[in-house]
Amino acid sequence: MTIDFKVVQKLRMMVRQKSLEVWKENPDAKYFDDEMKKYLKQLKLATKVYHYRRAIERRLSK
Repeated sequence: MTIDFKVVQKLRMMVRQKSLEVWKENPDAKYFDDEMKKYLKQLKLATKVYHYRRAIERRLSK
């Protein structure tokens, strides 16, 4: 497993945990979306980096 894959998986676990905490704290959809925005943005960026790197590796290995 690559380091970027591990980072994405760790962020996924953290986002999931945070989402449960935020929803338990205040089960309002607008509040939830606002609170989760920065965590989801980090996960999205890490996932894009991972996919980009993986695509490059696949092209180079052909």
